Amino acid sequence: MPDLDDLLTPALDELYDTPLQAHAAISELIAALPPEMVTIFISMIVAREGDAGARLGLYWLLDQSPDIRLGAAAALLSRAEQKTLHQDAARLLPILRKWLPDTEARTVLDATIRCQMRNTSVAHTKADIKLLRTAISLPDGVGAQSVIVVTQTGSQRHIGMTMLKQGYGVKDAFVISCRSATEQKQFFAQITDNIDVCDVPPEAISQVLAWALGDGLASGRLPAPGLLDILDLLPVGSVAPEPSLTADMLAAIASPEILSSLAGSVQVKTSAEWMQRAPHLDSWFEDTGALRTAIGRARTPAGREKAIWKHLETRREWWSRIFASSAGLLKFSQDDLWLPFATAAQAMQDGQPLKKLPILNAIAATTLEAWEDTFAPEAPQNSMALRLGDALKQMGRSAAYLDGYLVALTISPYEPTPEDWMGRLIQGIEFKGEGSLHRVIEAITERASTVEEMIEDSDTLKATLGILSAPDLRDWSAGFSALVDNAPYAWPAKLLAADDRRLLKIIAGVGRESDPTDLRPLLPAWVSRRYSLRK
Repeated sequence: MPDLDDLLTPALDELYDTPLQAHAAISELIAALPPEMVTIFISMIVAREGDAGARLGLYWLLDQSPDIRLGAAAALLSRAEQKTLHQDAARLLPILRKWLPDTEARTVLDATIRCQMRNTSVAHTKADIKLLRTAISLPDGVGAQSVIVVTQTGSQRHIGMTMLKQGYGVKDAFVISCRSATEQKQFFAQITDNIDVCDVPPEAISQVLAWALGDGLASGRLPAPGLLDILDLLPVGSVAPEPSLTADMLAAIASPEILSSLAGSVQVKTSAEWMQRAPHLDSWFEDTGALRTAIGRARTPAGREKAIWKHLETRREWWSRIFASSAGLLKFSQDDLWLPFATAAQAMQDGQPLKKLPILNAIAATTLEAWEDTFAPEAPQNSMALRLGDALKQMGRSAAYLDGYLVALTISPYEPTPEDWMGRLIQGIEFKGEGSLHRVIEAITERASTVEEMIEDSDTLKATLGILSAPDLRDWSAGFSALVDNAPYAWPAKLLAADDRRLLKIIAGVGRESDPTDLRPLLPAWVSRRYSLRK
């Protein structure tokens, strides 16, 4: 049997410059192994000389599997006992401990911390970190937010991205290294072109992350391992979970009694401002299978509205927390719109009728509009669109799938052959009648031209991708990945940066039914950048 270390060394040596990518690659490798083999792998990797093995051990402490967390904790304890655990890793252990549930892994981690304290008395000091920009997006309708930090440490420049989601906590986190101040500004501009953010003071970042950690811990979900990399960019020594129910968040913003007393007057006075000053509210609506069914069963407009309000009543805590989170962020950014958000959240906590709140009326109206846009009779299509629709029906594919496929085609580093992209796309279609094959190819080619025109205009690209529902974004991602799989030579690894490989992996995951929340804010800027770099 070949030596496992001999097999791992080449791959690890290549990936160790990017430990988070190494963690993702190895985690995929061990996913299919028996639990006892997983523990062996983790012990071997964490025990390797140097700091990278220890860093991987820290990432695995945040794994959803209790067995993997325990294996990582035991391997780190072994290193501490052998006095090979560097302070860069050891300083994070007390912070990580607060993020973990009370399980055996945390008990072993406590032993590691005590052992390391006996090994050294030298306090670790962080490098001088300059926070150049700190910004956070308001939560969208599914509770997703982006946290952005722009930093400089000596000559090194980074952008840290953290994706939060209500009910999950910290969904994803990663750091983008920038070669210059110009590149850093360009990356930040690309990101903020696709998501609306509020500039906030650094303490807002710590507070929002603390609430997200508390949300995840309460939901039984550990934060994304990349949060450790984000922590390296923050001057603060630690971020600990904090209670993050609506009542907890409101108490940190203002007195509940004061908010309750102001609710009526504030809501009436500011109702017109909601739509004018908070354009992100367009994304605040409900869209679930059960709600769609309930609306569809209603025979009258009044019945549809009744179905929506009945559903919203079951979502008091969800929406009141969205409002409280928005209020906290807006108060940090010194925007006086924080007060109507906070009073709306408090009014919902106090049990006020939802129909008395302007913001809930807006959400109900947007929900109905979204349903009508989806299920209203479509306008007559032209002959080209009809041919394309017929082809998609025969392929069993959606329009979103085709668009994702054609976007991948358009931004491929190298151009795929017609046999690989068109041939495989229409494979299996039964063409009936003279010229039918030509007409379908013509329709797909015309759509490809339309897609390229859409990519060339960044505003159109952002709008087009932004309105995709979660199911459509999954179909889009499946189509994109299908093109990459059909023509892998058109996406050679040597031409792809680490961020490109990471986005391709996220897209593939969404196409396999993963949560699309992390992908949505990153996609438009990435597509634009890849289009500008295509060969």
